[in-house]
Amino acid sequence: IRRYSFSDISRLTDRFANALRERGVSKGDFVLIMLPRIPEWQIAVVAALKLGAVPIPCIEMLTAKDVAYRITNSGARAVICRAEQTGKFTALADVLKVRIAVGEAPGWDGFDDVVASAAEAFEAPAVAAEDPAIMYYTSGSTGHPKGVLHASRGLYSWWVSAAYWLDLEPGDIIWCTADTGWSKAGTSILFGPWARGACSLFYDGPFDPAGRLRLLERHGVNVYCAPATELARVAEEDTASHDLSALRRTVSAGEAVSAVIAERWQSAMGMPIAEAYGQTEALMLVLNCQGEPVKPGSMGRPSPGSTIAVIDAEGQELPEGEEGDIALLTPHPQLMLGYLKEPERTASCFRNGPAGRWYVTGDRGVKDADGYLWLLGRVDDVMNVSGHRISTTEVEDAIYAHP
Repeated sequence: IRRYSFSDISRLTDRFANALRERGVSKGDFVLIMLPRIPEWQIAVVAALKLGAVPIPCIEMLTAKDVAYRITNSGARAVICRAEQTGKFTALADVLKVRIAVGEAPGWDGFDDVVASAAEAFEAPAVAAEDPAIMYYTSGSTGHPKGVLHASRGLYSWWVSAAYWLDLEPGDIIWCTADTGWSKAGTSILFGPWARGACSLFYDGPFDPAGRLRLLERHGVNVYCAPATELARVAEEDTASHDLSALRRTVSAGEAVSAVIAERWQSAMGMPIAEAYGQTEALMLVLNCQGEPVKPGSMGRPSPGSTIAVIDAEGQELPEGEEGDIALLTPHPQLMLGYLKEPERTASCFRNGPAGRWYVTGDRGVKDADGYLWLLGRVDDVMNVSGHRISTTEVEDAIYAHP
């Protein structure tokens, strides 16, 4: 077990930011960070942000081909990963001027050595609200994954869901089991909880339903955030044999919570699952806020400050109960700057209407008389697998490449 205070993180991220600067990384540079659920992930991401660089969080499941595309597409010249993963970057040695590994790897700087040898005092550059801050790659219905580029204003605005949906306060402990390469990790592990003064539990280990209960009990977790498929498995365990009195809230996002799963969790844990809806492009937009009634199967209502509607092809808001496109009225601080190097794709996400310019999510839904939104499905062929968006093209490519 490793425990860090906010002052620890401040000191370590200053050092790591200095180390990156000493190696030639500067404001606006892209930095690929492929680390699992370990504290070095948070340290690397925050250090890059302090420097004004743009971190690209990635999951370790990526292949050498996957990382090569991301580095080529973004122009990243720095990578941070575990020693076991360095082989995926061998073919990119000529373009990667900075290579830092957690652990020992030939030709790579060691993470701990880098931090220990760097200066403590760090002077951060000025970063404007519209400056690029972080980028996530997400699957599209065709072609390669697209880079979703967010502005600094987005990182600040992500505290809204942490306050109203996660219901976090200083001293709380949240465990969000999202992978570090998913934007959900940003809102519910790093930026959201820390903005609220809460502590994030990180666990780097295999999924074990009984183990989840042991960790919830051992660490006195107050808020548990997990996809529906995980909650369903945990609810099947002997929950009554664990002291879960500290747990006051369970939330889920990334995939719909079925009525069956909601009922099982309520029966096993004595609390509802509060769903929320978001996208990599705009993060959490629809919330089941603390203190409001939960309607099982509903995503909730628009987050405070957000205008979400169900619209038609002309950008007109549809009446309750009528199916249409779920859309966000712009401007909105959580909305992406756009897809990297794809202005036409970015422009295709917007639709003008009487109320203004809408960002169209690509999801279909309805709104009921109480303002609750209900998801009906995608308009493209992107699949949702345990909270991860996967295109049929990626599945086909994997099948074609298999012996």
